[in-house]
Amino acid sequence: MVLESVTCDLCILQRTETDVHLILRCNFANACWNDWIFNNRDPLIQECKPKFCREFKLILLKAKQHNVTAIEPWLAMQL
Repeated sequence: MVLESVTCDLCILQRTETDVHLILRCNFANACWNDWIFNNRDPLIQECKPKFCREFKLILLKAKQHNVTAIEPWLAMQL
């Protein structure tokens, strides 16, 4: 698969789309979910991971059991 570009089209920085950029640095993504996850505070990776795990566990309540069974061991290793 050939990609036309690997830069972030959603933010004004036009940086390479890496996981760190998309989660912590992209100003568009930050504006979209800053209120929801970080309560208008700068994100710290030490705070993001536990919060992600808590939110993901809530999503698992609506997931099909075979998906929950596959994901729970991975999620437990993240804490």
